[in-house]
Amino acid sequence: MDGHTQAETKRDRVRRLLLAPLAGMGFRFPKGTAPEEGQKRLDRIAD
Repeated sequence: MDGHTQAETKRDRVRRLLLAPLAGMGFRFPKGTAPEEGQKRLDRIAD
C-alpha cells in the first residue's frame, strides 16, 4: 500500500458485506416505496 488508503467506515463495511449482496440477490422494498424512502431505510440499517 502507498500510505494514502482510507480506512473503511462501519457504514461502508455494512454496505459491502450486507446490503450489496442483498441487492445482488434481488432485494427490493415493497411496491410503491419511493426511492428516497428506500435509501433512508438502508442508511438506518447501515448505521
